[in-house]
Amino acid sequence: MLTKIRKAARLSPAITQAIQQGIRSNPPTFVDIGARGGLPRQWSFVRKFGLIRPVFFEPDPSAAAEIQQTDAKAIILPYALGSADGKEEVLRVTAAPGQTSVLIPDKMNPFYNSTWDITKELKTKVRRFDAVWDKTWGLPDYVKIDVQGYELEVLKGMGKLLEESLCIELECSFIPFYIGQPVFQEIHDFMLDNGFNLVKIRPLGLYEEKSFVEFNAFFVKSHMHDDPRAKLWKAVNDVGKMKRVVTFGY
Repeated sequence: MLTKIRKAARLSPAITQAIQQGIRSNPPTFVDIGARGGLPRQWSFVRKFGLIRPVFFEPDPSAAAEIQQTDAKAIILPYALGSADGKEEVLRVTAAPGQTSVLIPDKMNPFYNSTWDITKELKTKVRRFDAVWDKTWGLPDYVKIDVQGYELEVLKGMGKLLEESLCIELECSFIPFYIGQPVFQEIHDFMLDNGFNLVKIRPLGLYEEKSFVEFNAFFVKSHMHDDPRAKLWKAVNDVGKMKRVVTFGY
């Protein structure tokens, strides 16, 4: 309860400012790709004020059904997204459902354990984001991608719509957990080439209490930092305003 109160207190100024700036009249579209578990808590809180309109992509029918049960009016697309539209793929559901991917878990990864064991395989057809996006949903202003190693393929499949995005959050790692998974540097270079700045890294804990290898990376379109929508997104994700201090000598 105390954590919720603190979070509300932290977000209240940003929410008040966003309302005053008229964002509710045309709220940003929040795209959740790999939406197992539904909208993140902080965004559920923001949604209560009419400041976002969510669209979910979730190819696992059981995970999609859980979202629908708690959010009857949710827009949920049953697609695995990628860069090759219509490609036949397999969704590999793992013992820990949050590690489900179209990629095969890499048993050579130093942290491999039974949570990556495949318990079920579902045939699926990969779709490009730009092939299934409905313009009536607006533009993909905020995008969150958590697809276990397939993030770069999803980004490539956005095509020209990537140019319309303001802010993107995606899960990355320094080492591959899946066969064929690009590591962070490749994703960072792609985002940089497409006009985004990396503004924050949020670690997802230590593997075996030893190594920080997996994290969420937060990007903002380079010329849109002062846009009220980008400011709201940064506030919700606790992206600070700290500037680097340069010192000389010792």
